[in-house]
Amino acid sequence: MFYCDYPIINEESGLPLYLINLGKHICQPATVRPEGYPCHQILYCTRGGGMLCVDDKKIPVYPDTAVYLPANCPHEYYPTEDEWDIHWVVPGGYTIDRLLKVLGFEETEVFELSDVTLTEHFFSRMQIGRAS
Repeated sequence: MFYCDYPIINEESGLPLYLINLGKHICQPATVRPEGYPCHQILYCTRGGGMLCVDDKKIPVYPDTAVYLPANCPHEYYPTEDEWDIHWVVPGGYTIDRLLKVLGFEETEVFELSDVTLTEHFFSRMQIGRAS
């Protein structure tokens, strides 16, 4: 299964913060981006396992793990198990660079999610908010 709400931008483009894109892949395929993605991305894993290759490093990504990828950061990722479910959020807005810097997100970072149930709740609410 694949779900993607893209692009979300309408009148929001003048706002300080908004969603450009969000979605999920059930059984995420391999993705190679030698030029990176044009926007900041936050990915998180809900099931299975995969590998993120960035800056000549291979980083395993398993359930309850999130990844921040800066805009235009060359990367690739691929499943290492039969299942690898990935959700993503792509934020935008004229304050996003400053906000991410204040939050300490300046380079690719992998971190553990303390409560994936809460993360899933907010992700679902963002989808519902778009459907209404």
